[in-house]
Amino acid sequence: MAQHPLEPGISPSPNAVFVTYGVYQMHLELAGRTLAEVRQSLAGPLNIDPRSVAVVNGETVAETTTLRGGDRVEFVRLAGQKGSSTGECTRGVVGARCNVPLPRGVGCPHTPPN
Repeated sequence: MAQHPLEPGISPSPNAVFVTYGVYQMHLELAGRTLAEVRQSLAGPLNIDPRSVAVVNGETVAETTTLRGGDRVEFVRLAGQKGSSTGECTRGVVGARCNVPLPRGVGCPHTPPN
């Protein structure tokens, strides 16, 4: 069992999900809940920006994703990107703006890989 990253020697339960948003980092008993349920229940206590992107285990996923014990969830608040004041994708859609929010380090899903 993995040790708690902030409290060495303490292991989280098998149903714990590690949640990060800004300065907040915690293990919570969230296995079996959807990402949308987690976002809604933590929106107030953690002041999660409703526009934030949810990343699970390093991947942007749908809000309908069911979490499993050991998952790592990060709510990423977008900062502006060069060429876009909103942090949205502006590539890959000819003649239109695609408006897909992108967390840092994630490329446009509409741009084919090299």
